Amino acid sequence: MSARGPVAIAFGLIVLICIWLFVTPWVLRYADTAGWNATIVAAVIAALAAYQLVSDAEAESRRIVSWLIIILCAWLVISPWILSGYEENSEKWNSVIVGIVIALLTLWGSRSESAVSANA
Repeated sequence: MSARGPVAIAFGLIVLICIWLFVTPWVLRYADTAGWNATIVAAVIAALAAYQLVSDAEAESRRIVSWLIIILCAWLVISPWILSGYEENSEKWNSVIVGIVIALLTLWGSRSESAVSANA
């Protein structure tokens, strides 16, 4: 595994989780607001994670992108109590669990990226 391997694993998993988040409005039959929230946030996080996968940008730029992902994850965690449309517990817990898992993967990927940059 290359030195960037953990980073690729973390952000690759985030993209896969975002695919799940993107389709959950149809699988779990979300209401309109909750469905749009999941779809839009999934698309934005997936795009940011894909950027982290392919980018050779400076460490500062990559840190900013990681923080944007974490902010969106925080939104996923709190949005069921702010937005209407999360009528079922499965919708709420899906949003909370996905938000926490993506945030943890982002922190792991960012930490691995920092270690790679420090060793370079």
